[in-house]
Formats: sequence, structure tokens, C-alpha cells
Amino acid sequence: MLSALAVLLLSAAPVDAVDMEVPVGRQVPLLTRVLAFDRSLEGSGPLVVALVYQERNRESRAARDAFEAALRGQALAVHGRPVRVAPVAVTSVSGLAGRLHQAGADAAYVAPLRGLDAGAVGRAASGAGVLSLTGVREYVSGGVAVGVGLRGGRPEILINRRAARAAGADLSARLLQLATTVDR
Repeated sequence: MLSALAVLLLSAAPVDAVDMEVPVGRQVPLLTRVLAFDRSLEGSGPLVVALVYQERNRESRAARDAFEAALRGQALAVHGRPVRVAPVAVTSVSGLAGRLHQAGADAAYVAPLRGLDAGAVGRAASGAGVLSLTGVREYVSGGVAVGVGLRGGRPEILINRRAARAAGADLSARLLQLATTVDR
């Protein structure tokens, strides 16, 4: 599994830097591989990824749509559990932990947000025992547990170990060796 993740990271073509340095379609396979390195996600039934986005934010909606499109028609599974997406539109962080719990979320992908503290979103996810994921580099240093960024024109996995531990993640040492830690 580690070699497959390394191949994905090394073979990805360089991409232009924007708010999300790596297109969502390239993030999805990387993030599902990362989830496979979290032993706390072993279980039965679908693995639910809550997709936290803002309905009134075009960039956020586009990330939601791209994430759903990347999963459409694919039989992605983590620890033998099929991956299912549960969109969660937000206007504030208040009540987010409860909404993630209600959605049955195992992980939460945080789309680009405007006017909301992504760190607070990450803390709300951690408080609900949900591992937070993103494609926005700055969100990882702010408190989101796992992200995808660029280094040298290639995708890199970013991990905020404090946020991951707070969410109850049990990430393998092999993943931590491959990733860049962004604890502050």
C-alpha cells in the first residue's frame, strides 16, 4: 500500500499553484490512500466522508462537485469499507460536530471556506472523533488533520499530528515517514 501511495505522489504531473494547489480529482485517490493508513477506521459498513462546504461560495461548491465527481463511478474502499460522501453545507462552525455525528462521518473533507475559521472546523471535527482532510495547505497548520499540498511541483501529504491525535486517528508510522508534519 505504501508503494502505491509513493507511486501516486511521484508520478503526478506538476500543477499550477492556486488556493488548492492540487486539483480535487487528484486529491481524492491520495486522501483515500491516507485513510487506509488510519487503523482506527477499520470496521464494517460504508466509510462516510462528510464534505464540509459553503453553498454560497462558488469555489467551495466547485470543490464539493469535483470531490463527488471523482468518486462517481469508482468503487473506492478503505479497509474494505465502500466510501460514501455526505455533503454538509455550513454557514458557521456552531453545531458542526453534531452535524458530523448525525451524518455518521468517519472523516470530513474541508472545502475552501470564506469567512470561517478552518481551524475551528478542524477542532469541531476532532471533537466529534472525525478525521479532517483538506486540499488547502494553510488549513493544516490551522488545525485540519490531513491535507494535500505541493512541493517541487509534486503532491505531498501534510499531517497535523496534534489534530489527527485529537480526532482519535491511529496513523501508521510508515505514513508519518512519507508525509510532511505541519504541527504548530
